Amino acid sequence: ITNVSHDLKTPLTSLISYVDLLSKEDLPPVASDYVRVLERKSGQLRKMVVDVFDLAKASSGNLEVKQERVELNRLLVQTLADMEREIENAPVKVVTQFSESVAVLKSDGNKLYRVFQNILQNALKYSMQGTRIFVTLKVERHQAVLLVQNVAGYEMDVTAEDVMRRFFRGDKARSTDCLLYTSDAADE
Repeated sequence: ITNVSHDLKTPLTSLISYVDLLSKEDLPPVASDYVRVLERKSGQLRKMVVDVFDLAKASSGNLEVKQERVELNRLLVQTLADMEREIENAPVKVVTQFSESVAVLKSDGNKLYRVFQNILQNALKYSMQGTRIFVTLKVERHQAVLLVQNVAGYEMDVTAEDVMRRFFRGDKARSTDCLLYTSDAADE
């Protein structure tokens, strides 16, 4: 995975550079719209490649974690602000309730930001339309608890152990497992 991620970075960097050059050209409106889409999609692809690269490093125990003082409240507000466009375009409403007490912890702020962003993106993607996503931060006796609650857009039959499994998907339709179908009728 590390090698593939690294091999993808080189052509992707070139692609992003050429899209950047195109964005500086005086193009017809339709072409400019296409360039904006290319910028957005290539940025998303770059983020995915970086995530896969980091996942490979984390699996091998080589992921660098920078411990720093992080204010959880501020990091959550920043994450939600950065996702404002996604939240506004989602068919759900995000309701926040943060403790007035400031939650400070020692963590890698960038990686924790990505965790929050991933959880919120999943909640936006898989919530039932017209419902609410509750993001609650409670701070009590030197303990911070972050709750992200939503109603799924489909019925889920999962256990707590399932959710904590690596690469688990609650939506059976998105499973990568293959079913082999055999029939004696094929022999006739």
